[in-house]
Amino acid sequence: MVRLLDARDGSMAEVRSAVPGLLRICAHLPRPEPGDAGDITDLRVLLVADLLTRAGEMSHLQALVAQHFSGQHFSGQPFSARHSSGQPASRAGILAGHLAALGMHAPAAQAPCREAHVALGGPVDVHLVRDGASAPDDVTGLRVSIGAARFGTSAEAGQHDHEPLALRLVLLSSPYHQPVQVSQDRLADAAGTLREWRVSVARWAELPSRRVPPDITEAIRRAFRDLDTPSALGLLRTLALDTGMAEGAKFETFVYADRVLGLEFASRIGQV
Repeated sequence: MVRLLDARDGSMAEVRSAVPGLLRICAHLPRPEPGDAGDITDLRVLLVADLLTRAGEMSHLQALVAQHFSGQHFSGQPFSARHSSGQPASRAGILAGHLAALGMHAPAAQAPCREAHVALGGPVDVHLVRDGASAPDDVTGLRVSIGAARFGTSAEAGQHDHEPLALRLVLLSSPYHQPVQVSQDRLADAAGTLREWRVSVARWAELPSRRVPPDITEAIRRAFRDLDTPSALGLLRTLALDTGMAEGAKFETFVYADRVLGLEFASRIGQV
């Protein structure tokens, strides 16, 4: 069972689904400030929804996500080079392109908070809300605050020359409830880490598979149970350098963790 930080009282609370086997999530997307192209908190809210979906799948839960826009203004385009047609695009359309680039599926529905239960076919189990943002207090379900995410400067927002999953790795490297600043240096480091790990996974894939030590499996499960992606990534960094662990077990560990992280660790298999 996944646990998240309850924004109402600051305690860790289990995510409970109203219907067995089905998890309904409402992602409340903040309205960006006019002219602020560096704010990518809406992407982070949806990333947490994606992580929750992936973690739920490991517990045999199907997840449905509805996105609720707080106003329709959208000025931030952190991947502006991907939208160069010159034609105006809806906020939902721009986000859909970003979600695909970050390895996330588009939400199942778009609906106001109070109507999300209709769009999803039942009561919402989890509300994901930007830290400090308002949301109705009488809605059902767990309320979780997501820390703000932004590029260091608006200029950096339009200079994203690294692969999109580098941004995903940067966001995963900080606790979801804390603010995070994205810089070009951090993106470059993340892109380099992805390259190294993918090459390593491809090489490990050619060796005999080995059983993952139970303590490693439990540590990863424990991290994902709390959506503690920084701890999971820290464990992978340690294992990648551990000369005492069988490389076949390293392969199995990275592939297993990637079911939630979604960083395409196995994408270089057969190419190295």
